[in-house]
Amino acid sequence: MTPESARSNGNGVATGLSRESHSLKRRNGLAGIASDVHALAAVLLQLAPGARGELLTTAEMAGRLGITSKTLLRRKSKDKLRPALAKGKLIRWRGDEMAQ
Repeated sequence: MTPESARSNGNGVATGLSRESHSLKRRNGLAGIASDVHALAAVLLQLAPGARGELLTTAEMAGRLGITSKTLLRRKSKDKLRPALAKGKLIRWRGDEMAQ
């Protein structure tokens, strides 16, 4: 996996790795592998866009939510989501808008 694909798939991959880590812990003799997988999942979360406070583009935010950019902008126009920054055509997202 390249660093670029890890960044674009960071949350999904990290979630999958975290689940696999818990599964491995339940099996005998695989505790060492489980801790490695868990550590890798934590690193991938830090590689994901927005993990360190930087703002996300509309495409990155849509990818994180598993929807298209058009759907994200439609939700924004219906006031279902509010971006962190909107200046004309420039729109940036914090990444935690769904939680708000």
